[in-house]
Amino acid sequence: MTYLSPDGCRALCVALRAALAHGTRLVVTHADERARSIPNQIGLARVLAAQPGSDF
Repeated sequence: MTYLSPDGCRALCVALRAALAHGTRLVVTHADERARSIPNQIGLARVLAAQPGSDF
């Protein structure tokens, strides 16, 4: 992943909600530094990091 658009953020939120509803984890791999910075900027990183076993 090299870019995370607003639509991508929305999809990530939907996927996280579905994962939590099913008692599973959402794992994002191969995201470069630029793409990882977007969740930090919008506050999504706190939600992702709050998941057990997260290393986001």
